[in-house]
Amino acid sequence: MKFNWGTGIAIFYTAFVAAMISVVVKSCHHKSDLVKEDYYQLDLDYEDHRQKKENSKMLAQNISIEYDQSTRLLSLSFPETMTEIAGDIHLFRPSDKNMDFHYPIDLLEENKVELSLDKGTASGLWQVKLDWSGDGISYYTKSEIII
Repeated sequence: MKFNWGTGIAIFYTAFVAAMISVVVKSCHHKSDLVKEDYYQLDLDYEDHRQKKENSKMLAQNISIEYDQSTRLLSLSFPETMTEIAGDIHLFRPSDKNMDFHYPIDLLEENKVELSLDKGTASGLWQVKLDWSGDGISYYTKSEIII
């Protein structure tokens, strides 16, 4: 069999079409989660969110977020002078939204919160997002931990 230009072009186009079909099939089977389902509403509320972040920067004492690997305990320390602390703790897993957790802020003595992360919590990168208020002012803080 003689190999000429026409045969080479036919082989090239056949390989190209096969590659495109494989890319389409792979992209159809790839799971792609949105970070938030209501991202339009988040865009509308962006100014409030920005103000919460600015309020967090203005705190005299920053929030301490610590994770202890040995006890699997997540500790959050709020400013000692602040009262009436309420809000939400969101443990966000960037790679899979089905692993996310929400906890209400339930203070112990001395403005501390301790969460025990059980063995079912997957290891890897997590973001701790705090949407909270204290003394009538709203705050937002985000930090990353590795479990």
